[in-house]
Amino acid sequence: MHVREDILLNLSDLSRRFLTSAGALAIDADGEEILVGLTVSESDFFLMFQDQSDAKERFCKMPRFQLLMERHLIARQLAQQAKSGAGAGLKCCDDTFGAMRQAV
Repeated sequence: MHVREDILLNLSDLSRRFLTSAGALAIDADGEEILVGLTVSESDFFLMFQDQSDAKERFCKMPRFQLLMERHLIARQLAQQAKSGAGAGLKCCDDTFGAMRQAV
């Protein structure tokens, strides 16, 4: 019997707990942890971008980050609506990622 072991993103325990409680994490079909709505490589880029301290590097990568942020937030909203019914909305996600940046 083969036991599948999930592959996790490089997150602190605090960040993982926070993102899990916010509904921002999922496991893909290959058993890899991802940010909802993103692939593994996109999730890695997203998290590395937030840790980037070089302003020039951040500026060069900003368009891709913004695209991934939008896609992730839309996917989270759709998942939340599916869980709570089609009429329910999602609380503003800007607070979630502000807090996530502090937790990381």
